[in-house]
Amino acid sequence: MALHGQMEQLELEEPSADFTGLVMSRLTLAEESPSSKVPPPRSRFILRPELANALVATTATYLFLASGFVGAVFSVDRGIIENQLYDKAQAVMDWVILLSKALQ
Repeated sequence: MALHGQMEQLELEEPSADFTGLVMSRLTLAEESPSSKVPPPRSRFILRPELANALVATTATYLFLASGFVGAVFSVDRGIIENQLYDKAQAVMDWVILLSKALQ
């Protein structure tokens, strides 16, 4: 209620006498002049960050599966697992880094 009382104490300001005429003349000028209408810029296809991240994640998953990475995990020989995992993980990480740099 204190705010309402303070607002009542303020002076009431009126616009100048020709304010309405000026606004209406500017509106009609803007409608009549064809040069004031600027066509919107053509939108380019830009990858949103979420879409770029999803593409990188999908590609990394595909590379893990296609390279036999999952098969090496289920392999019995520990030495083969270590060698294959390191080689395949390094190859996949190289692809992921390459793709993420290409998308930036």
